[in-house]
Amino acid sequence: MDTFIWWLGLISALASIGSAIWAAVEARASAKSASQAELVRDRMVNHRYVAESHQLLQSTRAMLQTVSAIGPSCMQRNLRGLDLRNISAQLVTYCTTLNESSYLFRGTDNPAMELSAELLRKAGVIAAAQSLEEVTLAGRQAFTGINLFLPKIKQISDDRRENI
Repeated sequence: MDTFIWWLGLISALASIGSAIWAAVEARASAKSASQAELVRDRMVNHRYVAESHQLLQSTRAMLQTVSAIGPSCMQRNLRGLDLRNISAQLVTYCTTLNESSYLFRGTDNPAMELSAELLRKAGVIAAAQSLEEVTLAGRQAFTGINLFLPKIKQISDDRRENI
């Protein structure tokens, strides 16, 4: 009987060692799978950032084109017939896009939020302008603000694309 118990103990010990080895192998495989899943998740997040930064870049270019109608090269005689309320509404819509994408900029000073606040003021001036001088001044300032913002979002878009 003692021999039987000894053999049973030996078989149990070997089974325990085998189970421990198997658990270690499975744990290593699980860790590898987890790191691969994290890598895939990081790539997906980066692709989303690339898409959103590119979308903001295209919106910025389009808004720059829209505001150029009342921007620095605008002459007052060309303002007649322009739909200033539509330009103002497009500025407000662009400000919403800036706010939605402001997370792309890290740090205490957020150029997207600063530009949005500035453009909202200019949109109000353009919509309620009493004179053509007010429109051209607000248009020039809006154009300048967007034009200065363009390289910042271009840099973010390029940096994100390079990190793919």
